[in-house]
Parts: sequence; structure tokens; C-alpha cells
Amino acid sequence: MFCYTSAQQIGEVVEDLRFIQETLEQVHPSLIDEASVAAFRTYADEIISKVNDDTPDWQVALLAQQLLPYPKDAHTRSDLDTGNSRFLPVSFYWAADGLVVFPLDDVEIPKASEVLQLGQLFIQDLEQKLSELISGNSYWVRASITELLATETILRYLDAVETDDTVSITYRTPVGETLTKRVRPETMTEEMHRRNVKADLPFWKLDETWTKGSVFAWKVEEGNALFSLQTCDYKDEYIEGVKTLCALTPAAIPQKRSSQTSIFL
Repeated sequence: MFCYTSAQQIGEVVEDLRFIQETLEQVHPSLIDEASVAAFRTYADEIISKVNDDTPDWQVALLAQQLLPYPKDAHTRSDLDTGNSRFLPVSFYWAADGLVVFPLDDVEIPKASEVLQLGQLFIQDLEQKLSELISGNSYWVRASITELLATETILRYLDAVETDDTVSITYRTPVGETLTKRVRPETMTEEMHRRNVKADLPFWKLDETWTKGSVFAWKVEEGNALFSLQTCDYKDEYIEGVKTLCALTPAAIPQKRSSQTSIFL
């Protein structure tokens, strides 16, 4: 965990980044010989040299994150929430055929629209771009994308925040219409947090509107087929649940499947 606030002085920031560097040198098994340590120190010096009095807090968080993937460990990253971070009022989910978006606030984007482009970045290039920042296999990178993509820190890393402080989202609606919407990152309010949590409820909190199996649940809501999976367990009951949902889903509803265990659309 790396914590940073804009009240910190440049010396304190450098000290914290050096702590990450030195800790990795002391404990990571891939940094055991002089050559590997020297290469890492050169890399760390280049990262830390970017800190100055004008470095915004979101960039400091990114610099910390850029140190961590060096040993190529999966499931390892810093907390990119700087304490005063802003977020797009939407939730993203990675489905088998693309990235889909659910609005959380008064954003006029139809639920389960497929995201085609963020700023100037096409979605087909998104995974490669973020794999430079998040180490691990494609499943971990995609899982991290769904959690981090709405944060201002990551959006700025992707150069998606424009000069008017908005993010341009180009998407395809469930009925096939391609549109672009400018959305402004906001400070996370209690209401946004509540709706964000509600959008991805853990399995045990799903209410009576869901039809439940032992490890999965599903329902059809507002033209979207939702499937929540508690665990990756490819058993007969799970297969039958998927078949049941697909049989009940109107043919007009686009069916999109997530690559992880959280939700199927």
C-alpha cells in the first residue's frame, strides 16, 4: 500500500518511492544478483527523477505503481486512490466481446453499451496499454481494468482526460447505435459509492429478484440479462443455469459474457 497526499513535500514523496525500491531489493527473489539489482536501480532512478514540486498527486500514485510491476509479479499494485481522487460516474465490466459500461449517476448512456473508445484510445489497445502498468496475465489485467478504469489516475495515464476536463466515451448502444458522450470525473460522493457498490453486489447480498443456484444467480432487468457467479466451478448445475437463462432471454437482448467471475451480460 502506498499512500500519498498533496500536502506532502517533494522530499517525503521521494523518500516513500525509495522505500518501495529498497523493499523490493531486500525481499524480492528476482533481485538477487548485482546485475538485476543494478538494472532495477537504473529503472527506479528514472521513475523517481520525474518527481518535482509541480507533480500532481495522481502522477505520484502512477510513479509508485510503475515501480511495483518491475519484478513481473501478478496481483501486485499500489492503491491509486490518492484520497482526493475523482472518478467517472460509471462502472465498467469486461465481457467476452468487449468492454461494457453502466452509468451510475445522471449520465445518459444506455446500460450495457459497448465501449469502443476512451478519448483517442481504441478499446482493442486498452489491455496492452495497461499491461505496461499492471503486471500479470490477461485475466488479472482485465479484472484490474474493471476496477481502475473509472479513476482519474488511470484515465490521465491513458491521456483520456481532455483540456476541458472531460473524458470522451464512444460507445455502441444495445440497439446498435454508435454515439459519443463527454463525461466529467467527479469526487466520489456517498450516493455514487452506494450505487457503485450496488452495481456489483457480492453474491450473498443479491435480493429476491434474483433466481439463485448454489454458486450463481441470474435475472433479466431493463433489457439486460444479468448473471452473477460466486466462484469458477464448471459443474453441471452451473451449465444448466446458463442454459436456463439463455432460454428465457429474449433474442433481442445482446448476450455478453465476462471473462472473470463477477457478472455475465
